[in-house]
Amino acid sequence: KADKEKTKAGITGVEIAARIIKECKPYCQGVHIMALGWESKIPALLEQAEI
Repeated sequence: KADKEKTKAGITGVEIAARIIKECKPYCQGVHIMALGWESKIPALLEQAEI
C-alpha cells in the first residue's frame, strides 16, 4: 500500500510541477528543478511541461 501511495504522489507531483512550469514559461527563461530523490521522474516532467 505504501508503494502505491508513493507512486501516486510521484505522478501527482509531476503533474503539478509540469502545470506550474507551463504557466511560468512565458515569464521566465528557464527553471531549476530539484528532484531530491525523484530524479527518475524528471524525463516525464520535462515531457509534460513541453520542454
